[in-house]
Amino acid sequence: MTSPFYTIIGTPFSTFTRAIALRLTRKGMPFTQVRCVPHSNTAYDNHPFGFLPTLIIHGIDGKTINLMLRESIAIARYIDKVAPEPSLHISPGRGKAIIEEQMWEFVSLLSRKGSLLGKMEELMANEGYVFGSKLSLPDFFLFPLLADLKAIPEGELLSPKMLNCMEERNKMEARPP
Repeated sequence: MTSPFYTIIGTPFSTFTRAIALRLTRKGMPFTQVRCVPHSNTAYDNHPFGFLPTLIIHGIDGKTINLMLRESIAIARYIDKVAPEPSLHISPGRGKAIIEEQMWEFVSLLSRKGSLLGKMEELMANEGYVFGSKLSLPDFFLFPLLADLKAIPEGELLSPKMLNCMEERNKMEARPP
């Protein structure tokens, strides 16, 4: 089986584009990135509503297909299906792991930064991962948000523990190989 080649359509500073790029990088899946902003001509060429990201799957089993997969969760599920290891899923009951869907609550509640960051820090494992003792998908969604927060004045809310966690994630910033 020939490994498919992928292209991510999306802006590098997008939380969701970066989360997908980090996931592909962690799983050792080669990709290129076409940089564009939402609602640009390129975005509309790859998504009917001009949303980002889109993952283009250029081929499977030696056949050219150029299939466009849209929406972050659908893309993440596809990546996990074709490359199950290393697993980025958390297991309820392991360490401080909780139900994965709760990460979406954190993503959508960023407006309450101070209390949110405190709760997030309480849930972090000693190893500095979001919900357990190993790197998982929630880490990939949280890191871009924290990086964006650090770049603005509200970034002063980040604790030393969060800043250290970010420094570790910075070492693995997603870049196409």
